[in-house]
Amino acid sequence: MSPASPQPVIRDAGPADIDIIRDLADRIWRQCYPGIITVEQIDYMLGWMYAAEKIRSEMTSCQAHYLLISPTEAAPPAGFAAHGPGEAPGDWLLHKLYIEPAHQRTGLGSALITAVLREAAQSGAKHLSLRVNRANAPAIGTYRRHGFVVMATDRADIGGGFVMDDYVMNRPIGPDTFLTNP
Repeated sequence: MSPASPQPVIRDAGPADIDIIRDLADRIWRQCYPGIITVEQIDYMLGWMYAAEKIRSEMTSCQAHYLLISPTEAAPPAGFAAHGPGEAPGDWLLHKLYIEPAHQRTGLGSALITAVLREAAQSGAKHLSLRVNRANAPAIGTYRRHGFVVMATDRADIGGGFVMDDYVMNRPIGPDTFLTNP
């Protein structure tokens, strides 16, 4: 009999983890987004979405709850997620979910999605929504495997001469949410 695979470790992230989140975002975006968006847009969005003050504000206002994931107890974080309540009752948003490319397809993304679904269900949410770049086929495939469906497309001007060209995806949260693993 082979030994059990180590389980990933998910922990809450707080203000002391902002530099870790920013470093992960910088490394992941610079590896994953060229070819989807320009380097100039990557720089712009990292500066906008991952400014330390913005992350701190999201954390302290409870707009977004950040999670860090490590492949093992001894390993450094290899990804993160941010999620929180949506605008309407019953809605929950997955704001961000990123895994280092070396750890993609290892179950870390699935573990984070499951953790977010659990927290959303505990809050009473009925739906989990997210935005994903329409050209990000690997992420879209992952979300589809987790029961998300495309509900709309959205092209938003984010300033600096850039746009976000996204799918809005959604999945229900119900009693059968945790019966199977994709």
